[in-house]
Amino acid sequence: MGPAPTLSFDALSYLISALTVPLIPRALSNISQIGQDSPALHTGMAAGIRQGLAFLWGHRLVKTLTLLGFSLSLTEGALLGLLVVYAVRALPLPLTDARIGLLFAAGSLGSFAACLLLPLLTRRVPADWNEPQFALSFVLALWISVFSFALVVYTCWSVTYILAVTNAVSLRPLVIPDHLQSRVNAYARMIAWGGTPFGAMLGGLIAQFTSVRLALFGQNRLQTPILH
Repeated sequence: MGPAPTLSFDALSYLISALTVPLIPRALSNISQIGQDSPALHTGMAAGIRQGLAFLWGHRLVKTLTLLGFSLSLTEGALLGLLVVYAVRALPLPLTDARIGLLFAAGSLGSFAACLLLPLLTRRVPADWNEPQFALSFVLALWISVFSFALVVYTCWSVTYILAVTNAVSLRPLVIPDHLQSRVNAYARMIAWGGTPFGAMLGGLIAQFTSVRLALFGQNRLQTPILH
């Protein structure tokens, strides 16, 4: 199709999402009534930031999930930032090989599979069950030189990554009071996803002076098992 039509198709998908938001049969701006025993809702920006961050850092589960998200996005930033470099230097594939696109497609397939698996798994296994699998699949991907095997392992990595992220995003709103949902979720997401650019930058610098495999391995080591 070429790059321009492909990006246009992706942009169209976002437009469709935006057009379907008004179809949600409830108001998105209304929150539950605050009871008499609930803390007052401050309207000032500075007060709201302090209130949201205080709850985030004071709640053990929310803080743990946020720090876990940062470490996951650090690794994800390095992997996505170096995926083409990894395909060319480590697998190795020609720079214009269409199979590089299959790696990105495999990541999307893993994400889709994770969304289907999450409801089933959350009823049967602990929340932190996939942390070892995340690290194992990442390390396996580093030392594989056969494209077909790399495709399978990268799909498995994507499954474990999206399971961890989606599980955290699903758990967090369950423990946040209604009147703090927007501010706590906003700050938690900023921190959790904030590791992505740092991971891409660090991974690129390490790969520039050493190798892409060593760069990705170093980023995986930074993905601390915070849940434990």
